Amino acid sequence: MKKLLLLFLIGTLTAVTSFAQDLTQGLLLNYNFSGNYIDSSINQFDATNDGTVFVEDRFGNTDSAILFDGDDLVLFPSDPSLQPDFPFSFSVWAKVEDFPQFNPFLDFNYTQNNYSGFFATINTGNSSSMSIHYGDSTGATGPGNRRSVKSINSIKKDVWVHLVGIYPSPSVMEIYVNGCFQEVEASGSGDLEIVYTNEPGVLGSIDINTTLPPNFFNGSLDDFYVWDRVITVEEVDLLYNNFHDANLTSIEHQGCLGDGYEVVVDGIVFNESNPAGEIVLQACDGCDSIVNVNLVFAESIEENVFQESCMGSGFEIEVNGTMYNESNPTGSETLSNSFGCDSIISVKIEYFAPSEESIAVTFCEDEDVEVNNVVYSEPGVFNQLIGININGCDSSLVVTVSELSNEMETQTFIISPNQIITINGFDYSQAGTFTQVLPGTNGCNLILTIIITTEVECNQACNIITTISSEFINFSFKDNETLEVRFSGKNKNSVYQMSKEDLIFFMSLLEAESLLGIYDNLFSLIHSRDSFSNYFKSEENQKSQTSRRYQVNSYFENYNVNLSPSEIERLILNLEAKYSEVINQISKGGQYNVQLDRRRLVD
Repeated sequence: MKKLLLLFLIGTLTAVTSFAQDLTQGLLLNYNFSGNYIDSSINQFDATNDGTVFVEDRFGNTDSAILFDGDDLVLFPSDPSLQPDFPFSFSVWAKVEDFPQFNPFLDFNYTQNNYSGFFATINTGNSSSMSIHYGDSTGATGPGNRRSVKSINSIKKDVWVHLVGIYPSPSVMEIYVNGCFQEVEASGSGDLEIVYTNEPGVLGSIDINTTLPPNFFNGSLDDFYVWDRVITVEEVDLLYNNFHDANLTSIEHQGCLGDGYEVVVDGIVFNESNPAGEIVLQACDGCDSIVNVNLVFAESIEENVFQESCMGSGFEIEVNGTMYNESNPTGSETLSNSFGCDSIISVKIEYFAPSEESIAVTFCEDEDVEVNNVVYSEPGVFNQLIGININGCDSSLVVTVSELSNEMETQTFIISPNQIITINGFDYSQAGTFTQVLPGTNGCNLILTIIITTEVECNQACNIITTISSEFINFSFKDNETLEVRFSGKNKNSVYQMSKEDLIFFMSLLEAESLLGIYDNLFSLIHSRDSFSNYFKSEENQKSQTSRRYQVNSYFENYNVNLSPSEIERLILNLEAKYSEVINQISKGGQYNVQLDRRRLVD
């Protein structure tokens, strides 16, 4: 017959802690190791920890068992009550993690180099048996100083097992493993009595002799009991079935992939790799137990949300209540399913900038320029939308338009009567002002002004050139028609305002005087404001060119010069053409300085 065990493991299992009243009878001590080392019996023999740590028990409860990692122990108080004579019993849950040569888990009053008290070990091997012993304290550690029995059935590694040792009398010792009575092999021929020393009891270690290091237990222990009586088979079954309760039939777990959950049933490990199965647990009474294991691991999902858009488009998406846009383009959201497994959603929006190119164009005054069928006739910066770039965003062209001015140039020519000159392919034979429109260096027009004057016959005096000396004249435009003239010399300075025509005539007359060797007469008039003003500002001289030439002839008749009146007149005309060009140059900006030599240049 089989009985179906219910073993629900959702989260953690809870142990049944209501024992039969008989288990408290004759109870010397009881350590549950539920986060402490307190004795739960009425005797209050609390233990002292030396290196062990709390771990999960066989139900999965945290901090409800203790771990020995190979150099730890737990000490009992040194009290005569903890030195029971026959009969006595002990019970403990153990999970062996390693099988060293000698793996002691219980020592009640053992002394170095002297078998004494009672002690329990798990023998060497990958699948080892349990042994219980007692000593007669006759001063040695040989077979003649102890009595022992060893179970025939093996104990599995990394599996919680229930171990019971019963000492009914000096000649009888019994072992139960997982509630089942064990066939045993007896050894040793010590005296049929148990003798204790004054050493305290220990869990997890035995120090056999003084020449070798102590032996330590490797594994976990839980729910340790000691009675000063023989516990019954029913009590053994009750202690064991506290784990295998008849109301539990399966182990179930709902968790997440990667949470590390696993459960061990009869040495079989169930986890993500082996999540389900049926285990038959054999009972000593022939009633097998069936444990169904079903572990469900939900998947944690990682998902990426990736979008592309253009800057300034206003594109945004909402994920799990969070708005993602240009100011918050990336992030992650955590979503939990019914199993408590988190799903991670990574969000990224990549915003591409619109493409922008630039071009600079120019146009000439009174013209325009065309770019992509758009005509521009004014300078400025303009934007054209010319299409979509490879990212799907706008592509624009910034057009910078500049206006270029026409170049201006003036050329002056003097021709002889009946002379023809060719300028840029055009013939000229008469005096006058002419305009040509030519290609300029900046791509626009060059406006060329041509001034042609006719040369009169003259002698060598027409070509006499002044040299630099000590009389200075500086003149500049005050406005379009009036010039400001500053005269300096002989430590005198005078400033006058003249019309352009007056200044041309005056400068021509002054240079003619210098060329003809007349030194001080006209310049004396310059430095005498009243005389100069009376001469040049007379109404007669302002209105009549004929009268002005008459005044010139009259002026030079007062001096002994070797030129006829007509020659003097031609000299003055040539000088007027020269200074007309000079003053025209000044009208474009700037000023002009003249220094005149008062030496006699013409005899």
